[in-house]
Amino acid sequence: VHIETLATFVKVYLAHTPEIPEGQKKSLESRSADRFERFIDVVAKAFEKESLFKEAVEERVMTLRDFRPEA
Repeated sequence: VHIETLATFVKVYLAHTPEIPEGQKKSLESRSADRFERFIDVVAKAFEKESLFKEAVEERVMTLRDFRPEA
């Protein structure tokens, strides 16, 4: 589901985002690098939260139990 959602987003984004004029590329690349760094900071902070980690571990344990029932 995650991969299909991301693929759909990328297709829509590419279909509706105009090409960047050659004269604007340098300044826009610099600004986009800054925005990407802020995005990475937000994602990193989300992973630092205990609840996100705990949910991921609990989901993994539940999945393993489905395939490896206790004897």
